[in-house]
Amino acid sequence: MADSLVSVLAQTILANLNSVALREIGLACGLKDELNNLQSIFGIIQLVLQDAELKQRKSEAIQSWLRKLKNVAYDTENILDKIATEGLRRRVKNIRKKLDVVAEERHKFHSPEGITEDGFGNTLDTRMTSSLVNELEICGRKEEKEMIIEKLLDSKREQHDLSVYAIWGMGGIGKTTLAQLVYNDERTTKDFALRIWVCVSDDFSIQRKVEGTKIFMVLDDVWNENHRQWDGLKEVLRCGSKGSMLIVMTRIEKVAIMMATITPHKIECLLEHDSWSLFKRRAFEGREEEENLVAIGKVIVKKCGGIPLAINALGSLMRFKSYESEWYLVRSCYDLKRLPESLTCLLNLQTLKLTNSDELLELPKGLKFMKKFWFPEMEDFSSLRCTPPGLGDLSCLHRLSIFIVGEDASHQIHQLKELNLGGKLSIQGLEKVRNLEDAKSANLMRKKNLTSLSLSWTYGVENSALYFEEVLEGLQPHKDLVKICIESY
Repeated sequence: MADSLVSVLAQTILANLNSVALREIGLACGLKDELNNLQSIFGIIQLVLQDAELKQRKSEAIQSWLRKLKNVAYDTENILDKIATEGLRRRVKNIRKKLDVVAEERHKFHSPEGITEDGFGNTLDTRMTSSLVNELEICGRKEEKEMIIEKLLDSKREQHDLSVYAIWGMGGIGKTTLAQLVYNDERTTKDFALRIWVCVSDDFSIQRKVEGTKIFMVLDDVWNENHRQWDGLKEVLRCGSKGSMLIVMTRIEKVAIMMATITPHKIECLLEHDSWSLFKRRAFEGREEEENLVAIGKVIVKKCGGIPLAINALGSLMRFKSYESEWYLVRSCYDLKRLPESLTCLLNLQTLKLTNSDELLELPKGLKFMKKFWFPEMEDFSSLRCTPPGLGDLSCLHRLSIFIVGEDASHQIHQLKELNLGGKLSIQGLEKVRNLEDAKSANLMRKKNLTSLSLSWTYGVENSALYFEEVLEGLQPHKDLVKICIESY
């Protein structure tokens, strides 16, 4: 039976095809159309992959299709790795013909693009999470899993209609994985008559008959901070029998506190030895752990800061790198004053944590293509000379430590207009803001989730007092702001 490697391969290939570097090479070599066609085909294939992987156990035809796809994906990955140094126009065309054949076969399984089924036969968007997990691939969550199950099975819980336990933490840290481990544990399946997995994001509409049944429900990826909607949902779930349990997964501490009836749990980063176990399982699968590559790999893992999503992504990337020079190149990316553009290939990356970054001058210019990017965490940004262009395109961005105003449109302050930012924000280079209207375009007054704001002009730049007053007036923040700092005004 084909494994889940196909999804990883497809994701890696799409990331490579989306990279700025490969697009530039494709343009220079006359491969632009061919690479665009590859991207389109893999995009279509990826939409039905989850459905195919769920159904493969019951269908030899789907197993055969996944095996074919995996072989072609390997060929594609190898060719893309060599495109930078070889003229591969004909070989790209050949691989595309193979892909056309495999992609066309998907219609035999009647899998509509973008739709899959859950365990109850309901249709779900493939972007949603599911309860499926391979426990053998998980590292470092055993103690937390046991702690949560102990709370689930607490005899005192049987006295209550509904208990709510919340788990919160940054994107990519493993909240969903932890919930999957609990959801699929044998003790959970025995204790609850009905288990339900729901990925809700912002919508609380859940239509399922739970009356009189002891239920265990997981609400994954909750963002909604509306008390009334939550109270309404809670009343619906109280129709279940005593001892029912709800686990809420969220990135937002406020949501965890609002929803929980039991003290919420903040999920932490992986320990170093668990991080290494996760990385080597990805990077060295099917080959020996060469001593020189292990040494480099441990440096890479340390720089990941214990974030499972980053470790998995880099481990999968290094699986296809055989030479020490390639591993050194990735490792050296963490020690440069400019992060490499190749980082933007990680299209599902949500959090970028930078430690010891006091010498970093620039972030990748292609950051705007990472549409799921949510939070760049930097301990020290004093050396940063500019922020990436086009940050206004990142609709998922909820935290931004610093924004440096620039001269051209892609760096001007209006890039902040549509961003729903929270936490701390420092805006620097305000002497480049032209007037009152320009300052208002930052839309700070509507950013109700900001708690701390720093406004900074470059020291020594002269302008009229009226100009400064106009710009400062246009930068008026929301009334709920807790702290404001104004520098070189």
